[in-house]
Amino acid sequence: MSNLASLFDRYKALVIFDTETSGLNPGDDQIIELAALRVERTQAGALRIAGKMDTFIRLPEGERLPENIVTLTGITDRLLETEGVQSGTAVSRFLKLVKPGPVLMVAHNAQFDACFLRELLRGFKPGHLDWLDSLTVYKDRRPYPPQARQCDPRLRAGGQGAEQPPGHRRRARPVRGAEGHGRGTGRPRQLCQPVRL
Repeated sequence: MSNLASLFDRYKALVIFDTETSGLNPGDDQIIELAALRVERTQAGALRIAGKMDTFIRLPEGERLPENIVTLTGITDRLLETEGVQSGTAVSRFLKLVKPGPVLMVAHNAQFDACFLRELLRGFKPGHLDWLDSLTVYKDRRPYPPQARQCDPRLRAGGQGAEQPPGHRRRARPVRGAEGHGRGTGRPRQLCQPVRL
């Protein structure tokens, strides 16, 4: 709990978030569901949920979800049409959760989500955001993947030529920060810094 308490000494809130997307490329694909939870510390030291959202986001006109995304997420074109909002509405809801800051953004495999979120927020000013990847924290503290590392000799062998079992994902690079554009310069600027626990 002391590590968690120290985070609230540095941040006004933690925003735990997750996305579902229409594909894997943040330049070509979109967030189709954005869920987030803002957690703050009260004056008495307890934690409270200060805000939350779970929003479906419509695709641009004429675009359809690939069948593999529908199978993976359970989100359909019909669901997005009937329950989804425009991306600007989703951004407005999200910005209410990240302000006031500074805020620590927390996600599992954060690099993936942060890249898509950066695209969604392009042109908006979310304020000071730092990022924490819970998957990286987990991998630093536990064997990963948990069962395969204990029983699969191919993973224990390590080394460059070690064969990977089906479904194995290589260790993700830690999030160094999402880039935005400096005011009117067209040059990227750092929006966030890594957090060390």
